[in-house]
Amino acid sequence: MKFQNKNIRLAHSLLIFSSLFLSVQSFAGDAGGPNIVWANLAKKDALKIDKNITAIVRADNPMCWDASESHIYMKKRPAGLSNDLVREALVKNNSAAIKKISNILRNYRDEYTVGLDGIIAYVSDEPLRMIGLTTGDTKQDIDLIDPKNDLNALEASFCMVMPKTVRKP
Repeated sequence: MKFQNKNIRLAHSLLIFSSLFLSVQSFAGDAGGPNIVWANLAKKDALKIDKNITAIVRADNPMCWDASESHIYMKKRPAGLSNDLVREALVKNNSAAIKKISNILRNYRDEYTVGLDGIIAYVSDEPLRMIGLTTGDTKQDIDLIDPKNDLNALEASFCMVMPKTVRKP
């Protein structure tokens, strides 16, 4: 009888310990929403596009953006991440420039994040499009934008090319 009670107590203790461990792990493993860089490569109406993107992220769209867990770097950019480098990587699809951007994003540090998940660029060259690149990836996500360029078209495109969260928790 004592042997059975010991086994039951041991099993009960293991069950409690493992459930506590798993619940802590599930919270500890979440890096939050994506932290991204916004690059506006528009040749005209750049300010209007930036205002629209600001409205999109402030609207806290649950489909692709959670303002409480995500950060967008619009004015502040990591050192070395120029529009020329972004254009070379994302518009011209230069693999060396893509690797350089990934390294810059991966190594970025500030009070909000350790590393960035990717970049989204608005490109006004024909065809009008948004291009997203996840840090560490070489494949770009490209979404053509309706030339009307209204807020709904921008929001849909922004969500379509959103980089995955790749930062470690």
